[in-house]
Amino acid sequence: MGSNRFLGGEDTPRPADRERLRRQLGLDQPVYVQYLVWLAGNDWMKIDMDGDGVAETPGKRLGVLRGDFGDSLVSKRPVLEVITERLPNTLLLMVCRGVGDHHLLAHYRNIFSSQAIFVLR
Repeated sequence: MGSNRFLGGEDTPRPADRERLRRQLGLDQPVYVQYLVWLAGNDWMKIDMDGDGVAETPGKRLGVLRGDFGDSLVSKRPVLEVITERLPNTLLLMVCRGVGDHHLLAHYRNIFSSQAIFVLR
């Protein structure tokens, strides 16, 4: 059998590595603390960056209420940067879809309305 693989094709982490990562990401904190950090950021507290269990580094995240959506796990870039990069094309697709739907509904209005009345009976 082959070795277990996870993100990036690396071998499954050892339990000690998993625990260190949990501490670094703050997943060892209660859920309400994790939510508060996500909402308001962690710049007001010290965090455990090296995973040794001792919080000694000041936090740098501002939280979603202050426009900090974190970093993308895929592109390793700020999420807000990725969203603003892709928003124009998304809006263009929405407009094109709306125009196309409007055209179809206008062209087939009698068919759609008679079918809707038939379904509602």
